[in-house]
Amino acid sequence: MDRSVVILPMKEDEEVFIRSVNEKDRHAIRFREFISQYGLEYDGYLSDAGYTLACYLSSIGYVVLQNDDDSVLYLPECLSINQYVWFKNHKKQFRKMGKNLAIVDFDQGRISHYDEYSLDVMLLFVQFRNLLEEKQIVDYSRKKKE
Repeated sequence: MDRSVVILPMKEDEEVFIRSVNEKDRHAIRFREFISQYGLEYDGYLSDAGYTLACYLSSIGYVVLQNDDDSVLYLPECLSINQYVWFKNHKKQFRKMGKNLAIVDFDQGRISHYDEYSLDVMLLFVQFRNLLEEKQIVDYSRKKKE
């Protein structure tokens, strides 16, 4: 598996942020790059770990996928139509990840973790599908006009 970071924006007119991560680097470097590029800085973000940065991005609405030998998917509380469609188009990719996928889910102020240790591999994909279906889908293009 290629080491990379994928960040899905909420709005259709924003590009999906995809960056490779060198073997010697940490994923946090790419998270910081995204945070700086979009003006999302906060005090202390330059010294925070990748998990904290990914959780921050997810808490404000971004979907974050950290790829490595094992991948971690960070799901925000709500999904935009753009993010939901992206998932539908990449469903097979997530099924193939099997036990190499962990999910960090934000829901009603709580963070839940799902992985091969807490769920059977087949149940993990079912949980992934269920989480997607349970998410509120927000149309950010409509919010802009109202």
